[in-house]
Amino acid sequence: MPRRQDTAGKDAAPPTISTERLVLTLFDPLTPSDYNEFIKVSNSPYTVSRNGDLGMHTREDVDAKCKAFALSRTPESDLSKATTTTFPTHPILLIRTRASDEVIEVITLFQRRPFPFPDLGYAIHEPCMGQGYATEAAKGGLKFWRDDLGVENIWAGAFVENTASHRVAEKIGFVHGGTFSVKLPDGHERHAYAFILPGGEPFPDGIVIDAKPATSQSQ
Repeated sequence: MPRRQDTAGKDAAPPTISTERLVLTLFDPLTPSDYNEFIKVSNSPYTVSRNGDLGMHTREDVDAKCKAFALSRTPESDLSKATTTTFPTHPILLIRTRASDEVIEVITLFQRRPFPFPDLGYAIHEPCMGQGYATEAAKGGLKFWRDDLGVENIWAGAFVENTASHRVAEKIGFVHGGTFSVKLPDGHERHAYAFILPGGEPFPDGIVIDAKPATSQSQ
């Protein structure tokens, strides 16, 4: 996606969201370091142990996943009600502390078709765990997607054994909504819990989500 332009026609910086201790910046596909930071967090030993290897090791991997799972307007999706006219091609937020330029966490909002509603994902560097950063960032990210872009019926998922992510989901207002399985790029399936917002659309219990982008999913 071309970089946004201001009223004078000049390139505008990617949107940022500030919380008490953090700065959330929308991923910029024109900035190579954004790819490097996202890949680093996504493939840290801690993230892989919690979320599995989701097959995002190169810039091409990231672009393919974003193309397959990026937000879009469809008649059956609540994205048709969203207030923005253009969704980011790379629905990723990079999280930094106010005191450092180092990315400590990433938040994604992927729409894994044919399921019509997008899911909020988050991954954080292990040394930053236990300080409330994950909850603070996820709350800020959820507010951005819902209030600034008008996306409704966001849900979150976490593997059954990932209790830390369960706690984050519950702290930012999600409730348990069912179970599903994730088919990883290596062919293995892992069971997970779905978390939905109170009053949101019910989750289709038992669904299997393919984490590997495919040509058919990018249409």
